[in-house]
Amino acid sequence: MTPQQRSALLEDFAGAHSQLLEALEAFPKKMWEYKPEPGKWSIHQIVWHLADSETINYGRCKKIIAEPRKLVMTFNQDKWADASHYHANSVKDALEIIRLLRAVETRLLKGLPADAWKRTMRHPEAGIKTLEEWLVMNTNHVHVHIKQMQRTFDAWKANS
Repeated sequence: MTPQQRSALLEDFAGAHSQLLEALEAFPKKMWEYKPEPGKWSIHQIVWHLADSETINYGRCKKIIAEPRKLVMTFNQDKWADASHYHANSVKDALEIIRLLRAVETRLLKGLPADAWKRTMRHPEAGIKTLEEWLVMNTNHVHVHIKQMQRTFDAWKANS
């Protein structure tokens, strides 16, 4: 990846909070707890999943930078969702977690020397990933879930 491509990716990564706010404006709050079918997440749950993921990925980012080649933590997203009682928690709080961690991560990442981007982590499920690959995965993660929110909204409209 060229420095220009990485810079553009970092801008996309940094914009996660704004991207989520924009997406959420398109969905009426009254349907944020709607689940399209059993086992699928509501928009409310998706936002909290993103906040949980952000906390894990913040640690992974620091681990890659400070302790390259080390094993990183995984988590069972469904067990976290069940145990965390997402619907009892504010979406506003989840969005604030995402906003703050992305801001801190972005400042850290923008200040790294070029050779840092080749540092790696060992993920038990995904294998060895560079910091650059980590950035791509985490930038795309928000986009994937915004599309999932849209599908949830579409199912809600079809069933209303």
